[in-house]
Amino acid sequence: MRFTEGQDWTPPDRAFTEQEDLVRPPNRKLRYVKRTLKAFPVLEAPSAPLDVTYEDNTIRSNLENGMEVTRAKFTRRRRSWASVKWTSMSAPDFAKLDNFYRNITGGGGDMFTWILPTTGESATVRFSGAPVVSYGSILSTVAVTIALREV
Repeated sequence: MRFTEGQDWTPPDRAFTEQEDLVRPPNRKLRYVKRTLKAFPVLEAPSAPLDVTYEDNTIRSNLENGMEVTRAKFTRRRRSWASVKWTSMSAPDFAKLDNFYRNITGGGGDMFTWILPTTGESATVRFSGAPVVSYGSILSTVAVTIALREV
């Protein structure tokens, strides 16, 4: 990969957090652009249950004698959350979530950091579909379901 004078340089497919030290590219005259990972907005906790699905990363081959040979297809074991639900989300929380989905992540295309409400663990995820929104009989509350997938 060649760089020209004044060109911004960012490593492909790599997002940085604020705490990481950045390394200059081989040509010292180039500027370095620091990208930060977005954070999911602070909302009330989602309704239970929170179902987690683990991606199957195994390749299976059947042999003629009836045995099965298996191996890992890749080392990363991604998780997905098909239905993170809020049964009665307040209007201010919905405004935060709507702004985050439409404007900050560009309609769900960008990855972001999500804190799992069950364990407090941080996960880098992406929206795997558009949020499903239904307005209840009380107009100040909204039922929202989102789907997330680990990057």
